[in-house]
Amino acid sequence: MNKFVFFNDAKQNINIHTATKEHGVICDMSPIEPLEERLFKLPRNTYPWVKQWSNGMILVSPVELYSYEESGKM
Repeated sequence: MNKFVFFNDAKQNINIHTATKEHGVICDMSPIEPLEERLFKLPRNTYPWVKQWSNGMILVSPVELYSYEESGKM
């Protein structure tokens, strides 16, 4: 299992998109308060792909390491 820590340096709460959990990421789904860190646990052999919207929401989704390496982009 891989781990990813997100730090909220914004002045607003950050909500976590429900698809984060649906994509297999384990985390506390409550809003992340300003200056708070949140731990995301991802499946083995993945890295986090993160999208943050201006409305204060993030999506953390695992991407397989091997699929990126095989694409020739590394």
